[in-house]
Amino acid sequence: RVKGGEVFAWGYNSCGQIGSGTTNNQVTPRKVGGVLNGLKITDIACGQTSSMALSSQGDIYAWGYNGNGQLGIGNTTNQPTPRISLLTGQVSIVKIVCGYAHALALTDAGEIFVWGANSYGQLGTSTKCNTLTPVKIAEEFGRFVDIAACHYNHISAAINHSGKVYMWGQCRNQSIQTPTETKFAHIVDVFACFATPSVTPYPMSVEHSRLGL
Repeated sequence: RVKGGEVFAWGYNSCGQIGSGTTNNQVTPRKVGGVLNGLKITDIACGQTSSMALSSQGDIYAWGYNGNGQLGIGNTTNQPTPRISLLTGQVSIVKIVCGYAHALALTDAGEIFVWGANSYGQLGTSTKCNTLTPVKIAEEFGRFVDIAACHYNHISAAINHSGKVYMWGQCRNQSIQTPTETKFAHIVDVFACFATPSVTPYPMSVEHSRLGL
C-alpha cells in the first residue's frame, strides 16, 4: 500500500491473489484496480493464497483463493479480482487480519467477525465447520481493541478493553474452539508461545541510526 491509498501486488499468483484478473505470476509491482479504483485503502492483509484490503469507509475487499470461504463473500469460488465483503453496509471495520485460510475483522464498536477455514477451531465459533460468511464471536467478553492472526498458522488472538488477551485455534496439537482467556499481557505472546515456528503477527522495523547506517 502506498501513501495515496493505492494497492500494488506482485509474486506468485496461482489463485488470483495478485488481483490482476489472471493467474499469471507477476514479477513487478502492479496496481490492483477494479473496484479498488478511486478508493483510499488504509489496511491490507494476506493469507496463504488470498488477499484483503480495507477502505477508508470501513469496507473490506478480498480476492484470491476461496476454497474455504476465506474471502467472506458467501461462496467458495476463487476471485482473480477484488470483491466486496458481505459485511458492507452492516458495520464499519477498522482492522483486518488473515490466518493461513481464515480471517478476522474488528469493528469500530469493538466487535469481532470471523470467516473461512475452521478445522482447528480458529474461528472461535465452538465448532470446526468452515464459515463462508462473516460471523460475530466473543460478544460476552466486552469491547475488543485489537486482533491478530498470521498467514503461517491457524491461531487467532485478541485483546479486549480490560487488557485481557484471548486466543483460539491450533495450540500445540490441540484445537481450542472458543476464545479462551490467557495470562499473557500482549497479543504477540500468543504467537511467540504457541505458533510453530514462533512468529510475530506484526511487521518489525529497525531504525537505521541504531544500526549505524
